[in-house]
Amino acid sequence: MKKVIIFATFCIVVFSMAVVAAASESNPETAVEYFKRGVDYAQRGDYDKAIADFTKIIEINPKYALAYRNRALVWFSKKDYDKAIADFTKAIEINPAFAEGYHGRALVYDAMKEHDKAKADYAKAAEIDGTQ
Repeated sequence: MKKVIIFATFCIVVFSMAVVAAASESNPETAVEYFKRGVDYAQRGDYDKAIADFTKIIEINPKYALAYRNRALVWFSKKDYDKAIADFTKAIEINPAFAEGYHGRALVYDAMKEHDKAKADYAKAAEIDGTQ
């Protein structure tokens, strides 16, 4: 389970770097600032605050797949698997070519012992990434 949490944290950090690089520190009301702060909260284990910030991003931009993905990773860290599945699924609906959505959802399915569903999502992620 520790590997999964490390992977989840790594995903949040990697994908936030590009977004954070463009952030304007002078306007904390932007989605970018909520994203940056949500990542920081998640890294510190302050999951409720991270969820609140990712939720605020979704309110600002309901089509932002990364916000759903990051919130899903936090739900996963809290072992709220149903909410994690819902957010990964929403990220995939927004962007069907989002391999990380499938991979993240597969991790949750594995944790839930739904290995057939996990296998299907791992395969889809590999197909999208071209690593099949």
